[in-house]
Amino acid sequence: MGTLQQLQQTQLYILKKFIEVCTKLDVSWFVVYGTALGTVRHDGFIPWDDDIDVGMLRPDYERFMQEAQKHLPEELSIQAIRTDPDYNLLHAKIRHSGTTYLEAGWETIKGNQGVFIDIFPLDYIPEAPLAKWIFLKRIRFYQVLISIFTEKEAGKPLSKKGGIKGLVRQIASVVAPWFYSGAKSVALKLVAMLCKTKVTGCVKDCEVRSIEYRTDWFKETKKHQFEDIEVNLPCEYDAYLTTAYGDYMTPPPEDQRVPLHIQGIVDCEKPYTHYTNRT
Repeated sequence: MGTLQQLQQTQLYILKKFIEVCTKLDVSWFVVYGTALGTVRHDGFIPWDDDIDVGMLRPDYERFMQEAQKHLPEELSIQAIRTDPDYNLLHAKIRHSGTTYLEAGWETIKGNQGVFIDIFPLDYIPEAPLAKWIFLKRIRFYQVLISIFTEKEAGKPLSKKGGIKGLVRQIASVVAPWFYSGAKSVALKLVAMLCKTKVTGCVKDCEVRSIEYRTDWFKETKKHQFEDIEVNLPCEYDAYLTTAYGDYMTPPPEDQRVPLHIQGIVDCEKPYTHYTNRT
């Protein structure tokens, strides 16, 4: 089984290979979320962090998705809704097929469940209020669909909620799977077609986060130490981290310094097929 330190070292290996491919393809990338915070505050992982998050502006993300797999080692694979029909998120992961990251409650979900790093596309959000509202509502509709099918696939009872959302859930739950697959395709095209604006947001967990950033914060990058390598930070990383976290240099109380994601089975030495009997 894997300790937090073993998990971090496996994720660091994946990150190094990711960086190598980005260099070959000449695409820009940067660390985001807790990985950016750990880079600035700890010169590496936040000691209790259990994942690695990187980001790319949409054009670089699209090029990476098209060309990266052929440059990765055999044990690493890109997982996204365009490459894995059982994957349900709008951002991608790079998985290590020789390891296990089997999250509690998701044992019956098909697809690669190795240790991973997350790759988030940052999209250009419409600045006009009506266009932005329409954009967010369309992404939200996809989120409702995805929650229904994910719950069904995981063997969980469907959430019982009233109102319009509940009605949508009931209707969508009986619609043929092709409609869900079509929604995936529409969602991908939706977030990729936007014109460049001064406002950037991240499509994370199937919705645009409420926090919006200035696009020019990410146009250039700055090098910074992360463990035994250098990583890219957004050029205006202080503005980014302050917007995302407030006083980001002050660690949280000790009782909150715990891993946020580790649940279920984590094994950095055995493949997920050892636990799932899948190939």
